[in-house]
Amino acid sequence: MATRNQVDVDLSGQTGTGNFAGSTSAGFVTPVLGTPTSGIATNITITGGVRSFQIFTTGTAATYNKPSNVTSILVEVWGGGGGGAGCAQTGLASNSVVGGGGGAGGYARLYVASASSTYTYTVGGGGAGGTAGANPGSTGGTTSFSASSLQATGGVGGAIGGASSSVGDAAGGAGGVGSNGDVNANGAIGGAGLMLNGTTAILASGPGASSPIGGGGVALINASGGAAGNNATNYASGGGGAVAGTTTNRAGGNGSSGLIIVWEFS
Repeated sequence: MATRNQVDVDLSGQTGTGNFAGSTSAGFVTPVLGTPTSGIATNITITGGVRSFQIFTTGTAATYNKPSNVTSILVEVWGGGGGGAGCAQTGLASNSVVGGGGGAGGYARLYVASASSTYTYTVGGGGAGGTAGANPGSTGGTTSFSASSLQATGGVGGAIGGASSSVGDAAGGAGGVGSNGDVNANGAIGGAGLMLNGTTAILASGPGASSPIGGGGVALINASGGAAGNNATNYASGGGGAVAGTTTNRAGGNGSSGLIIVWEFS
C-alpha cells in the first residue's frame, strides 16, 4: 500500500471537491459541454423581445402606464372612420337620393427606444352618419399618443349627392392622415354613391372605406323603399351611405372608432 507521502505526491496539483476515487475501475461522468439540449431553467432573467402589449379602444386624455419591466415601446394609432351621408326622399324636386360613404381613419406607427413611464392618449370616435335627409356624414375623431405627438386623424364623412332628374353622384369622404410616426399612412377614400335615370333605374349608395382592421359599411343597391346606410364594423372604417325611399328620408351609417396598440419590449 502506498504511503501517505506517496498519495500526497500523486494528488498534488489536483483541484475540485469530494472524495478521492481510489478504485482501479472508478466510474466518472463526463459533463455535457456546449449548448444544452434539455433541462429546467430557474432564476433566469430574460432580456430582449416582446414582453406584452396593451390595446385601447376608448379614452380621452387618458394615461398609459408603462410596466416596470419594459424599456421600449412600439405604438400604432388609427383614427376613427367617417360617417356615411344621409339622403332625402326621391319625391323632392331638388333631391339627394344617394349618400357617399365615409373615409377610413389614418394610421401612424412610432418606435420609442427609451420609453417614459407614462404617456397621454386619446382614441378618436367614429363619425356619425348624416341624419335622415340631405345631410353629409361627420368626420371621425383624431387618435393621438403623446410620444412625439403621434396622431392619426379621422376619415371625412360622405357627401350628399348633387342629383338632377336623370343622373347624379355623391362623393365618398377622404381618408384620415397619419403624422409624426416612423410610418405614416392615409386612410382609404369612401365610395361614391350613384343615381342613374332618377328613381326608375339604379340607385346605389357609396360603401364606407375599410381599414386594415375593420370593414366599411357595405353599399346599398336599389333598396326597396330606401334604406339607412350600413354601419362600419371593428375599427377605423367608414359608414355606408343611405338610399332614399320615394317618400322617406334616410340616415347614413356610422363610422367605427379608432384604436391604439402599444407593443412593449424589454
